[in-house]
Order: sequence, then structure tokens, then C-alpha cells
Amino acid sequence: MKYLGTLKLSYSAVAYTGDGRYIVSLNSRRFLRFWDLSTFELALTVTLPDFPRTWRYPPVTTLAILDRRAVLAEAVWDIGPALDWLARPSEDKPACPRVMLQDAPQRGHVLPLHRRGQVMMTGPVNTDGGIWNLDGTCVRSLRLPTVVYHYHPPVVSPDGGFLAVLNYKTVSLYEVGTGNALAKLPHTDAVGFACFAPDGKRLATATTRNVWLWDVENHEQLARFPAFGKGIHCLAYHPNGRQVAAADRAGEVRFWDAETAREQSRFAPNIGCIQGLAFSPDGMTIAAAGQKGKIAVWDLE
Repeated sequence: MKYLGTLKLSYSAVAYTGDGRYIVSLNSRRFLRFWDLSTFELALTVTLPDFPRTWRYPPVTTLAILDRRAVLAEAVWDIGPALDWLARPSEDKPACPRVMLQDAPQRGHVLPLHRRGQVMMTGPVNTDGGIWNLDGTCVRSLRLPTVVYHYHPPVVSPDGGFLAVLNYKTVSLYEVGTGNALAKLPHTDAVGFACFAPDGKRLATATTRNVWLWDVENHEQLARFPAFGKGIHCLAYHPNGRQVAAADRAGEVRFWDAETAREQSRFAPNIGCIQGLAFSPDGMTIAAAGQKGKIAVWDLE
């Protein structure tokens, strides 16, 4: 296990670049940091412009890297200059401008569509939304028949086919293409996190102490199992779809077989409450961002 960073400020999100060479982290001071996995050293720090104040409470826990863009909860930034600088460092530090989404709502959740190389945006207090290319051009408008709350962000399947909206003890499934409501998935406690499997056929959800697995097409519960006693704080699917990982407020990460729901392993990296969790693109490593100002990276093989 390797540790990145010695900051007093907590990291609120973490992700890998597409080639798996760098880990990208975000902390509460709006700094985007690039960590070189060949040396496990900090390679570059970029300050994001136009950073929305609304992200301070609650802290950002969603970060995705799509090609040369960073998708962070409410907006998109062009990290192409940073990637170019990492390939050929110079004395002049790069700037990463914000990508303005054409005719987008003033506030809302920006969700990555990994397979399509696009982003989707849903409004926080209205039903307006849409799909945009990574250059900011609008592809189409969407209208969803529900309110999408700001505290619990929705999630979209990698191919952009399905949207899961977290509404207290219910997760509502929608078909993105038509906006039609497909099903309501009931839970026994408030749902705080959700993520789709890479193929979009399954959905994992997390309440305070339990992880739930659902069949998206048939809207059926496949499994429910106790995960933690102190509250789940992160949830992630392995790139191969055969493993689910979750982390709790006490700083432990656990792994389960997505088919049998049996626990496979657990780690306690001692970095405080886990704020962000991400698998590498090849599924060989995982990174956990902690409240104590460190990022833990370890091999899964």
C-alpha cells in the first residue's frame, strides 16, 4: 500500500486518468492535483477557476475523468493543458478553464456518460436537463418527471440509457431516451449512494449500513447484505463488474463478490473517513481519498 499527500486538508474526490498513469484528486480548497503512479509523487497542482461555493457543504464526492475533461458534480473543466504539461513539463504552469455547457441550467448535477464520451446534466430543483458533448455543445434537452435533490446526486448508466434518482428511501429508475419512469426500488432506510455496473445491467445502492444489488432491466432486488456499522460513505463497481467496493466513515474499505454477495477482503488504510473511492481503468489497483489529507493506493491482485 502506498500513500499520497501529507496535507492537513481532506481530499473530497479521487479518480484515475484514462491511461491509468495518474491519479487526480480534489480537495476542499478547489485544487486539482495530479499524482504520478510511476513515482508516487505529486506531479502538478492546478487551481480550478469559477469553483462554485455550493460545493463546500456537503463536500464533493464525485469526480470523473472523460478523455481530456474533468467532470466534478456541477461543472466540467478542460484538463487538456494539464495533461499536455505532464507530457512535456515547462516553467509555465497550465490553466484548466471551465467548459461552459450551452444553455445549461444555472445549477444541477453533471453526470459522466463514459461509453458515449458525453455528459448529462439534471437540474437540482426543476426537471430541466440535457446531454452535452465534451466541448460544451448541447446534443439534446431532457425533461424528467421528478425533482432531483442536490444533497444526494443521481447516477446515470455508462451508456446513458438509465437514470437512478435517490429520493430518501426510494430509488426511482428512468429511461433517459424517453424520460419515462420505469420503477421505484424500495429501501428500508435513506439511500445515500448508488452506482451502475460497467455494463449498466445492475445497480448497487447503499443505505446507512447495507448494500443492495438490483437487476436494472427486471427491477428486481438481487441481494442485500450488511456492510458497515458506522455508515457507508462511498460505493464503487470494479471495471469488470464482478466486484463491489464500499467504504465507511471509520475509514475501512470492504470488497464483495457481485454475484454471490460474499465478502472477499477488507482494508483499513488509516486515512480517516473515506471521501472518495476509485478503481484504476485496468482494475489492478484502487485509490481511496481520506479525510486526514492522504490518498491510499494498493494492489488488488
